[in-house]
Amino acid sequence: MSKQINFKNKKKSSKTKLVRINAGIHQLVKIEAARRGESIRNLVESGLAEVLAITQRYTKQL
Repeated sequence: MSKQINFKNKKKSSKTKLVRINAGIHQLVKIEAARRGESIRNLVESGLAEVLAITQRYTKQL
């Protein structure tokens, strides 16, 4: 059963965002975060920053 999220009660000034991922990817991220000894949030944020940096370098080369 999926969790219902009530967005009406969320503050509009919130600086955090939700990202939906499937259960399989979540499990892989959870295992990797535990292996590295860091939070899922830190792992996802650092991974996203790395992907964006690579993408930015690639688009500059074009």
